[in-house]
Amino acid sequence: MRPSREEAAARDNTVEGWVRELTGRADAPRRGPEDWTRVFTEVIRKLLDAAEWPGVQGSPKLLLDEIVLRAGAPGAEDKLRALRQVLVEQLGEHKDVSERILLLRELATVGREEAVPALEKLVEDAEPGIREYAIRALAANPSREAAQALLAALRKAGEPARRAALANALAGRKEKEAADAARAALPDLPPAARELLGGALKDLEGGAPPAAPR
Repeated sequence: MRPSREEAAARDNTVEGWVRELTGRADAPRRGPEDWTRVFTEVIRKLLDAAEWPGVQGSPKLLLDEIVLRAGAPGAEDKLRALRQVLVEQLGEHKDVSERILLLRELATVGREEAVPALEKLVEDAEPGIREYAIRALAANPSREAAQALLAALRKAGEPARRAALANALAGRKEKEAADAARAALPDLPPAARELLGGALKDLEGGAPPAAPR
């Protein structure tokens, strides 16, 4: 007699077994929110710390992309909420820049309003790569809180390059307030950034870009 999903999972209740489940290589049992949080915490920690993984060529960190994409499938809200929470927590735990950028990339895929406070702080990070990917994650986040965080950051930003990055992030959003803020930032940007942002606004509005200052 073939074992149930729960029985099969109980026999392989290890991080390696959980990775097989989360990447679709083994059946997964039903879990509650707390169990999903524990599973994702252990799996993400292990993947970020591992130099190699059984049966995987290249970095085991690449498995995280697959896990995140699969967690976003319809009908698994408890699982997805747990993943979002753990990604934010791990962002605070890890100090390695490449690992933090990887976590930010994953939050750009699945992050919602719960990720915004952490991302908003990282827009001001001393490391340029962290700032860039934090802005990208906010730009991809569909929540109103993310748009408000980008607006607040743009109002505070003094450096032209950072203003350009924030304005571009806002130009790609659907909220009218975001597009208006991006348009208002145009005069303060270098010519190349004005041209890029003007094109983004044109695509968004389906019309002519705002005239660049002479």
